[in-house]
Amino acid sequence: MSRLELSDDDFLTLYARNRALGKIIHGTRVGEVEGIRFDLRHNQINPTEWTMDHLGGFDGHVPRRISTLPFIWFPWYGKFDLIQLKAEIMEEFISAKEYEKNAPPTPREVYGNITDVQYAEYLMA
Repeated sequence: MSRLELSDDDFLTLYARNRALGKIIHGTRVGEVEGIRFDLRHNQINPTEWTMDHLGGFDGHVPRRISTLPFIWFPWYGKFDLIQLKAEIMEEFISAKEYEKNAPPTPREVYGNITDVQYAEYLMA
C-alpha cells in the first residue's frame, strides 16, 4: 500500500506505530505499541547481534511466514485467518514432499571421496 492510498489519519497512525516500533527494536528494547508490550531484553542476547524484522506492516501486506523465524501476528495486520494459514502450510508441505519425490539425486561430489559401489548404494536407497 503506498502513501497515496492511505488517508492522512491512517498514514499518521502507521507512521507513529513504525516510529515506536523502531525505537523499541533498535534502541530501548522495551516499550508498548497500541496496547502490546514488548520486552526484548535478555542477558544472553546481544542487541548488536540480534535484531527483529520490521513489525509495522508499512507496505500494507501481511507478514509472510518464514520457516526459520517465529511467526507473530499483530492486530494492525488485520484479522488473523488460521484456516488460511493452515492451508498455506499444507500447500508448502505437499510441495516439499512432491519435490523430494522427484528431486534429482545428490551429485556424487557432495559425498567426497566415495567409491562407485557406495554411490550406487545411495542411489538405491
